[in-house]
Amino acid sequence: MWSGWSPWNAIDPNMKLVYSSETPVGEGAWYSWKSNNSRVGVGKSAIIESKANSLIRMDFNFGQNAEMKGSGKWTFESVEDGTKVTWGMSGVANNFGERYFGILMEQMVGGTFEEGLSNLKAVIEK
Repeated sequence: MWSGWSPWNAIDPNMKLVYSSETPVGEGAWYSWKSNNSRVGVGKSAIIESKANSLIRMDFNFGQNAEMKGSGKWTFESVEDGTKVTWGMSGVANNFGERYFGILMEQMVGGTFEEGLSNLKAVIEK
């Protein structure tokens, strides 16, 4: 489960998480989060595409009024000693401020993504 390795759960273990009950897994499944910690914030994520053992695509909405949108992608590739997992995120920049924010995004979340992948590896290897 996401909460077992998510770096954002470590930042705020008390954040409120809500998971979709009508579609708990695969395309259409979603979860939302709400945290008072500004590093976690408020948002919702939904799986928009899922291909077994190869791909998961997600849409994200961040902020109280979903003012920021983005998309995420997970790819899974068989390698000699297991599976290579790649986790990425992108967004649409509609103005100069959003473009500037996008430039900083890698610096802001890149390390957090690496931490999450490391946590995921540890959970799987247990």
